[in-house]
Amino acid sequence: MLLPTGRAEPDPWMLAAALAAEIPDINLMVGLRVGSMLPVVAAHLAQSMQSLSAGRLILQMELDEPVDTGRDYLNRAQRLERCAEFLAIFRALRQGAPLEFRGTYFQAENAKLPDLAASLPAVYWLPKAADEYAIASRHCDGLLFRCFPPVAVRRQIADAWQRLVGALPDERECFYSVSSESAEASPRPVPNGAIRGKP
Repeated sequence: MLLPTGRAEPDPWMLAAALAAEIPDINLMVGLRVGSMLPVVAAHLAQSMQSLSAGRLILQMELDEPVDTGRDYLNRAQRLERCAEFLAIFRALRQGAPLEFRGTYFQAENAKLPDLAASLPAVYWLPKAADEYAIASRHCDGLLFRCFPPVAVRRQIADAWQRLVGALPDERECFYSVSSESAEASPRPVPNGAIRGKP
């Protein structure tokens, strides 16, 4: 379940904790909001939630949009760079050693997560444009796609796979399973498949 992160919605971390306690079989996906949270704080929350939920947390990230008031002074390229810094810190904290980071948008000094049993959860990127695949390949564990009819999703996955060629260090395999409640849906089997390749 992907939890909403809008301004008029409940805090997704609090909501995730409540749902995890009440529904023991549900996996919860929380969106990381780069413009409203520091990466070390996000990592600490994610690790705590992963520990409390017995490993049922997944994280979703996408390019953050300018704030509703129009006061975000960053252009699209700068917001992409800010996301990359956020994720670089987030992933570095998985290593366990105290982190020193000096970036354009974020700084971390002697940052370290507590010694909890759970590690940081996987992070998936929701792309809006092809130039975001490079960030996803360096910093994320996979890609998410919005719900479209199966044929459209297969095209998106194939396009993403082709664009990632050259960015991946070794042979990878992309599995997918797609379902839809659109007009295209029918009782026939859900389309599944795999894309394999080595850059």
